[in-house]
Amino acid sequence: MGMPALALTDHGTISGWIKFYQTCTNPDKRWGIDPIKPILGVEAYICEDINLIKNIDKKISEIEEEAVYEEKNPLFAWADKMNGNDNFTSESELDKKYKTLFDDHLREIDSKAEQVVRLKALKKKHKKSNHVILLAKNREGFKNIIKLTSHGWLYGFYSKPRIDMSILEKYSEGIICSSACLGGQISYNILGGDYKRAEHYLKEYKRIFKDDFYLEMQLHEMEEQKMVNGVLMEMAQKHNLPMVITQDVHYLEEEDVRLHEIVVTLNNKSRNVSANSDKLKEQKETNSDDYFYNTRDLYFKSFEELKETWLREHHYMPEEVFNAAIENTINIANKVEKFQVLSSEPLLPKFDTGKLTPKQFFVNLIKEGAKLKIAPKILLNGDLKKVYDDRLREELGIILDLHFEEYFLIVWDLINWCRENDIMVGPGRGSVGGSLIAFCIGITQIDPVEHDLIFSRFINKTRSSAKYKLDIAEMPWEKKS
Repeated sequence: MGMPALALTDHGTISGWIKFYQTCTNPDKRWGIDPIKPILGVEAYICEDINLIKNIDKKISEIEEEAVYEEKNPLFAWADKMNGNDNFTSESELDKKYKTLFDDHLREIDSKAEQVVRLKALKKKHKKSNHVILLAKNREGFKNIIKLTSHGWLYGFYSKPRIDMSILEKYSEGIICSSACLGGQISYNILGGDYKRAEHYLKEYKRIFKDDFYLEMQLHEMEEQKMVNGVLMEMAQKHNLPMVITQDVHYLEEEDVRLHEIVVTLNNKSRNVSANSDKLKEQKETNSDDYFYNTRDLYFKSFEELKETWLREHHYMPEEVFNAAIENTINIANKVEKFQVLSSEPLLPKFDTGKLTPKQFFVNLIKEGAKLKIAPKILLNGDLKKVYDDRLREELGIILDLHFEEYFLIVWDLINWCRENDIMVGPGRGSVGGSLIAFCIGITQIDPVEHDLIFSRFINKTRSSAKYKLDIAEMPWEKKS
């Protein structure tokens, strides 16, 4: 299709990045196509406050527990109330911010059942999440999108892996942002008639991303899209913001539409979508992507097809606006720097060695282990001193030359934790049994000198394939009964 770049923005996940990057930079020769510039991104789920729903659930649990307590112990509950004691409030796990919010929301409601109903209504109101497009502009943006998606899955998950504006701002460096489809915060509020709130989000994104924020238009064949595009053009002119035209791609070929509808219908379980999909589902009380558009053109379009759609369906859009928005797709692609995504070197976690360097910590660990495990053997047979000293010196030299000390510390920490928590790890398996240092620091329980085991089978300067391979145990890692 002659496109110089291609972006991947899956909903809430970056799991397709590696395969996408490899395919773009090194396509299968049988396809007969040239490499294309990959742009790594995500269509993130964003909400007002990722912690609100969790705190509503906590508050509901507290009210229900209090109701059970009052029912089972009416006399004690009455006495507590008379004395001004509130066992549940004092033990509340709610953040102060949310406690104040809920106290205001539930003011003058005495019935516990009514309070729960009120809180569930509040939860339903804030359950919705919207979309935002984030593209990695450089290596820093690449790392920040990883942090944002991880945060969404680990701390913001509620039906979807959500982030909020505060965490987005914290990790905004190196990211190009666009306002997304009709499910974006700006477009969604335009659809709902709340232009003031749409402008509020527009200003927030502009403040955070500055020249790297774009208002996004799409050219789908539906009235809702045309209405939103018209308002977006007005807002772009008012706030001097660049616009970009994108194609919402949910399947590759036009004829794949029915299969896509079936997959999403099965995924949503209760949805029943006709072959025409001619109605935009109600959005107000659901997630912004939990509905079908009344369009059947969410496939990968060429520029010629986009232009044809513009000429046929979007007469309200001036030619200069269309051309500038298309040109901005190239401008965004040019903004994206070339950076290393895949590394041949393993990415290891950082081992905390306090004020010492990893090398100092590692050497100290070996010395302590040698005193406990080797010194007693040397006391019984003085001839062994030179054997053990030479072996330790040889192993330590190779390990430090290859910069393996941090990896040994990570494995040592892992083995220690397993043993302290009664998890089987075995005495040592594979060629690691040939390491005297592994024996000294407690990774293995086999003395290789005593058993004539060779260290070079485990690691040597020419055996690069040995990097980061330590067999721990053959049996499953299960807790002992």
